[in-house]
Amino acid sequence: MTEVRRSRRADADIRKALDYLLAEAPEQVSAMIDAIETAIGRMAAHPGIGSPRYAALLEIPGLRHWTLPKFPYGLFYLEYEDRVEILRFLHMKRDIADSLAHDPIGLKPFEITAEASIGPVLRRATAADADAIAAVTDAPYAKWVPIIGRKPVPMMVDYAVAVRDHLIDVLESDGTIIALIELVPEPRCLVIENIAVLPAHAGRGHGRRLMAHADRVAADHRLGRVRLYTNRKMTRNISLYQQLGFAIDHEEVKDDGRTIVHMSRSVAAIDR
Repeated sequence: MTEVRRSRRADADIRKALDYLLAEAPEQVSAMIDAIETAIGRMAAHPGIGSPRYAALLEIPGLRHWTLPKFPYGLFYLEYEDRVEILRFLHMKRDIADSLAHDPIGLKPFEITAEASIGPVLRRATAADADAIAAVTDAPYAKWVPIIGRKPVPMMVDYAVAVRDHLIDVLESDGTIIALIELVPEPRCLVIENIAVLPAHAGRGHGRRLMAHADRVAADHRLGRVRLYTNRKMTRNISLYQQLGFAIDHEEVKDDGRTIVHMSRSVAAIDR
């Protein structure tokens, strides 16, 4: 794999685009992040994948660009023998030639961003993360304690055991876990045991990103459905899950009096 570096100007372009999307269409933020990260992965695997159109137009050897699918933005980069350097992230309706040719920063030596990912990094949790996972879980669930009259189940889990036995993936920003999803593959579906986002980071598309990640994990396991369950008194969560395409399958009354709502949705596309 070829090393991929990003200029600070490219990072600024990406942040500006994501901020705009967060204000205008927040439900699409996670999809754009995934599209950018996928494009960077493809550049690392196949540096010559981008179009050389502007290299000829601007007489800049090695300049290529890759347009994101479903978004009107392109990554403009220089291809070297040992690396790829991303210069800009530009809206494709701009005057690209003018932006690159007259940008005093874009095509001159620049500071490099060390990290190749966009936004919080998604990674598999380890045993060392157990305490942080518990803390991230407690923060958003604590508000439900007075409503349901007890701690929600995710607040009572031994996460040292859960990390070992389940698939727990976390979103990490600047070394801090800000969100997580706990998954359990079953014979016919993938179960979401827990999904949590720190309140300070809520409303930024992290939950949707993790839900989309669950679909990909289900597809990897050749499973056609994702299911979850929640307390019937957590009405806001039920409404949110319905907005994300989950339908109520059935309700279950537990011996302790709790009513559990079971919900599921189909995985949109699985490459069988």
